[in-house]
Amino acid sequence: MFRDGERHGDGQATYPNGNRFKGWWESNIPKKGELIMQGGDRLSGEWKDDRFSGAGQILYRNGNVYEGEWKQNMPMNFGIMKYRDGSTYNGQWDFGHRHGNGIMHYRNGDVYEGEWNRDVRHGYGILNLKDRGIYEGEWVND
Repeated sequence: MFRDGERHGDGQATYPNGNRFKGWWESNIPKKGELIMQGGDRLSGEWKDDRFSGAGQILYRNGNVYEGEWKQNMPMNFGIMKYRDGSTYNGQWDFGHRHGNGIMHYRNGDVYEGEWNRDVRHGYGILNLKDRGIYEGEWVND
């Protein structure tokens, strides 16, 4: 749908790179909907400044699923990642990286709760090793 020569309302677009957007537009800018990437990733949720920002979900082509907050097309602030191997991370994110406090449930039953720095355990944390005990303490780039 168009208004004054600009996309406005429900609509869809295919971009030169092969990505497709279907959703709600205001003054030629996507606001909420789904973007299907040429490579197979599917993003659905809120948009700001022509980028995925706000609340949303992404279904990665590798089978991982992220649901939570976004900023500039990257997981940000708080969200949950369900990995295709059965592991899950529930916690803070910084531009696509586990960063801050979070809980990781590994597929083997181990659970880590603590601090993360750019996708590695770093800072205070507790690792509960299934059937093997508990480690509590400081982690450095692990």
